[in-house]
Parts: sequence; structure tokens; C-alpha cells
Amino acid sequence: MGRMTTLSFQDSVQANSVKTLTSKLIGQPFAVRSVECEFALGQNGLVQLEVAIDNDDSTPTNTSADIGDNVFRPYSPNYYIRGNNTVRTLKLDIVTPQLPGWIKLRANNTDPATDHTINVLIQVELLSAEEYEAQRLF
Repeated sequence: MGRMTTLSFQDSVQANSVKTLTSKLIGQPFAVRSVECEFALGQNGLVQLEVAIDNDDSTPTNTSADIGDNVFRPYSPNYYIRGNNTVRTLKLDIVTPQLPGWIKLRANNTDPATDHTINVLIQVELLSAEEYEAQRLF
């Protein structure tokens, strides 16, 4: 089993705007094991969160720009999740050989008047070449 690490994305997104946050470079094969998104009281589904794996560290500020391979694709027809006064945790099993690799979080705040917080934890398993080969076969 590889070494587990937690990536924390904490910030705020201004009213009626988009913010993309990027992890530090992940320089070895890895697996995204879970994503935990905390939605504060008052967000009322107005903050849409996307998580993606990409081969660059760009941080686009609009929703039409590509941010990589969306990890919510199998779980949400819109490729994002949202909520209000709740924590949503998705257990994932996404193994990627993408080198170099970055994990990105894009927050789209559709609330016209209020800034909102971003609080997301992503569990990543760092894999050796042998662990990657064993896991990609399943």
C-alpha cells in the first residue's frame, strides 16, 4: 500500500465568480481515494465544486476552461457537486499515471451577492511504480 496524504483546499470565492486552486506538483503515480467537501450554512447549492487531475498547474477563472480529467464524472451528470450545511464525502478509486500531475479544485459561486468559503479535503495515495502497475490492472 502506498503512502496516504491529504490535500487541503481552503479559501473563499467572491460572489458571482469562479476560483481555481491547484495542488503542489505530484511527481509520481497516485490514486485519488476520497473527496470531502464541506458546504456551509447559507450556500444553498449556489457553490459548485469540481475536482480534476491535470498535467499543468494553470488556474482558469471561468467555467468553460478545461481543468483536466474531472473525478466526479462517474457520479454527477453536471461534473460538480453542491450542498448547504452539509459535508459530502465521495469514496473514489481513480488511479492515474499522469506525470507530472496536479489536482485542481474549481469553485463556481453563482450567488450574486455573497462570498462563500471553500473547504475541501482530498485523500491521495502516492504509489510506487510497482503499486501503480498492480492497481491499474483492476
